[in-house]
Amino acid sequence: VHGPQALDTGPDLETLRAAMAAIVGEQHLREDEAALDLVSQDIWERGEHRALIVVAPGSTRELAQVVQVAHRLGLSLAPRGAGMSYTGAYLPANAASITLDMRRMDRILAISPQDMTGKKKKKKKKNSALI
Repeated sequence: VHGPQALDTGPDLETLRAAMAAIVGEQHLREDEAALDLVSQDIWERGEHRALIVVAPGSTRELAQVVQVAHRLGLSLAPRGAGMSYTGAYLPANAASITLDMRRMDRILAISPQDMTGKKKKKKKKNSALI
């Protein structure tokens, strides 16, 4: 997913980090060299670009807020699940990309093929689900 004005260079990293931490919490951000290298390659190749940061939303609300901030800053999004792609599909598209680590959103609660929607059931756990 590309931002409306995908940049050749990203925004101020401290501003980006603060905005994302306010949404998902510091513990759900990764910006160490090893993490950024890992999400910027697939099984066969290293991507042309490197992610600015890895953000792991834990709910649809957090995901929506992360997407809104990325859109406002003109960033591209590279969603990543388990990371076993052979196609490069989740690699950063440009130097102004953030990787969405979707592993925290690990529960599908209901699927309705008739109307192509999902339903979220009330639960006691904090971990949210994909709907």
